[in-house]
Amino acid sequence: MRAHDVFVIKDPRLTKLLAFWRPVFEHLDARVSYVIAIRNPVSVAHSLQARDRFPLELSALLWVQHYLSCLSETKPADRAIVDYDSLLGDPSSETQQIAEALELSVDPDALDELQRNFLSNSLNHHAATEADVARVAWCPRLVEDMFGTLREVALRTTADDDVLKRRVSRWTSEFAKMKVAVGLVDRLHRMTLEQQHHVAAADAARHARAAELDAVRGQLDGLEESLAAREQELAEEHARLVEVHRHLAASQGLVEAT
Repeated sequence: MRAHDVFVIKDPRLTKLLAFWRPVFEHLDARVSYVIAIRNPVSVAHSLQARDRFPLELSALLWVQHYLSCLSETKPADRAIVDYDSLLGDPSSETQQIAEALELSVDPDALDELQRNFLSNSLNHHAATEADVARVAWCPRLVEDMFGTLREVALRTTADDDVLKRRVSRWTSEFAKMKVAVGLVDRLHRMTLEQQHHVAAADAARHARAAELDAVRGQLDGLEESLAAREQELAEEHARLVEVHRHLAASQGLVEAT
């Protein structure tokens, strides 16, 4: 890392791991800035449902938890809050805004490569609108409030200042009241996944046993065919012996007659 003036760590779990990373950054004497991309919670929930089979309600609560961690663990002077959809739709403008907020310069060639080879609206597989957040029944009011405010900050219609700090404090208090429900939903989800795992393992064992039985049946069919062929050979051999005995008996009769 010391060989580079600027480097980036991209990991959605970073706020959970800052206790590990902060001493590393301090050891490197690195100036640390954060880019927080605000993605629609409905999009996130559908994405997690498709990828990890998470319940929509659990994903909405995880969305709150992760963004509260992001906001609580960073300071306005050290971060840039951007709108995920805007970043995909207009990466040039959004990248410039990030650079200005973090006092960085933009390499035009690198930005061009970023737009051509990486950022694309096709990456947003579960696109949703702000109206969708208010429309779905499984999205708590807290999620709607947070997303609306953070999107305003990302779109620069509301300042990232003490007002947001007070709202983060209020959101954190509201979320703390939901701690029992969050834990319950998480445990139920884990139990469901465990049961699904057991069912899948039982199905796999059943299919394996069925394959073994099919293999045994195939071996038995082969043995039966071999036995039938052997019985046919024995019958033909017996018929030949009977014919030989008949010829011997006839020959013996001729000898006795002479």
